[in-house]
Amino acid sequence: MSLASRRSGYANFKGDKGMDMIKQGNRRALLLGGLLLAVAALAASKVWQPPAATRASGQGQATASSAFEAFMTQVQSASKIADPIERCLHMPDPPGSHWHADGVAAYCRYRLTEMADIKGFRSLIAAGKGAEVDRILAGYLQMQMHDARYPAIFDQAVNRAGFDDADPEMRAAIDAWMHQRPDSVFAVAASGMQYQRAAFEARGADLASKTREEQWRAARQLAAFARRDLDRAAAMSPVVPTIYADMLRMGVLVGDRRYATAAIERGHVVQPNNFVLRLDQASFTGRKWGGSAAWVDQQAKEAAAAAEHTPLLWVAASHARIQAATDGNLTPPADDGYLSLASDVATGHDFSQLAADANRAGQREEAFVLAVEALRFDNSQDDALYVVGNLGSKGYYREWAKAELIRATHEHPRSVEVTGSAGVALRRLHEPALAEPLLVYATEHGADDWVLATLGDFYSHEGRNYAKAGAIADELIQHNPANPDGYVIRACVDKDTNSPNRYRSAKDFLTRFGNDADQQGPASEIRAWLAANPEPSTG
Repeated sequence: MSLASRRSGYANFKGDKGMDMIKQGNRRALLLGGLLLAVAALAASKVWQPPAATRASGQGQATASSAFEAFMTQVQSASKIADPIERCLHMPDPPGSHWHADGVAAYCRYRLTEMADIKGFRSLIAAGKGAEVDRILAGYLQMQMHDARYPAIFDQAVNRAGFDDADPEMRAAIDAWMHQRPDSVFAVAASGMQYQRAAFEARGADLASKTREEQWRAARQLAAFARRDLDRAAAMSPVVPTIYADMLRMGVLVGDRRYATAAIERGHVVQPNNFVLRLDQASFTGRKWGGSAAWVDQQAKEAAAAAEHTPLLWVAASHARIQAATDGNLTPPADDGYLSLASDVATGHDFSQLAADANRAGQREEAFVLAVEALRFDNSQDDALYVVGNLGSKGYYREWAKAELIRATHEHPRSVEVTGSAGVALRRLHEPALAEPLLVYATEHGADDWVLATLGDFYSHEGRNYAKAGAIADELIQHNPANPDGYVIRACVDKDTNSPNRYRSAKDFLTRFGNDADQQGPASEIRAWLAANPEPSTG
């Protein structure tokens, strides 16, 4: 039995809260100083709260509105379509919404068009074909700059190539490309993009006050490399629009207002309606970066006007409206109306974040609809994967949720975020055989403590591997003594193995977390166990 399902014995310290309380690290909203402030900071990670109890019908299906049922009937039908673009086009928009159909179609094609030529970037470089990579990218750049039907296809090619992956393998591949093609603007730009992502990774996701000096030092060094290469690429050929979004991010990271604002201005000269730059501009100019909601709202209006000729910009307009209304998901919407913010098609990430917040607020139908829309466009969104799995375990279309989780892991087998969130969700759906390999892969490749704690709890219960569970508990405790999960798992292991340390582990938890309002469920169970099983006298 697990933390999320056990009903007796203090192995269920967290009760129904399970891992809902501690999903940290996967939704790191950046608070990076900003365009008008010089101090860099990061938003605190969101904390999952358990939604209110769900009523269920006799068949175990959560009670739902007729509009939601009709929506899900269409979703289940569209989900059977094999072709990703057609599946996206046939998925329903949220109940009661009036999305721009041309914007939906443009975003479906932007997100889901197969680009196998550039997706094989690493293998091309390994074969010494850097010139072929340049040829492919030059073709996509020409299409983006001169064919109104493909306003962001070069930007998407860059994304599909994975140039902003922070892993060492991508760094090595780009270095090899630059060696093969030292005068390639694309290689130099890709190098800057990769350093940009690596700088953010080195910076970490804690508040500035909690970020160690060595993290800052590494981030600044990588940021300097990024700026060097991005500036060089812009000097070589200023018509590569994607680099200006990366420049904006670097300016935000290091608190360089002039660099960030100049990047916006230069980017709009190169391509006034660049989709990626408009998204990032709205993301990094709100109140939390020293800007204003009015500024972001004005961007929404400008994008909507441009969308009449470039339908993909309906997505940018909606993204900006959501940013202005929620201040980057830090300000909850009025009356908890998360779905009302999805009045038009936005990014998969926008819907994923809103789904997570609606789920936390107990707005289950809204959360499920928003998660469905996130996965419609981008099934690598880990928040959305968690929401459908979490609510699937509570009676919301369990089999559909299971199938979508499996689809996501098949399509993104190397993603730590996807495998981690899907593993957690599948465990909640009582699919241990499917969950375990995903959790193992994610933890072996750097998943956060939330996933590691889930794996430790799995080994403590379904896996019945107390040695591994105990090792994970100790790792969690050492890594973050303020996180109760390691102590929960350690106490479970010691109790279930009748360890001589079982009383010490139980009391250790009570000493540290017995007065924590969020831990009263496990604390009560521990106290009850201690009362029923008093420690033998040592006298």
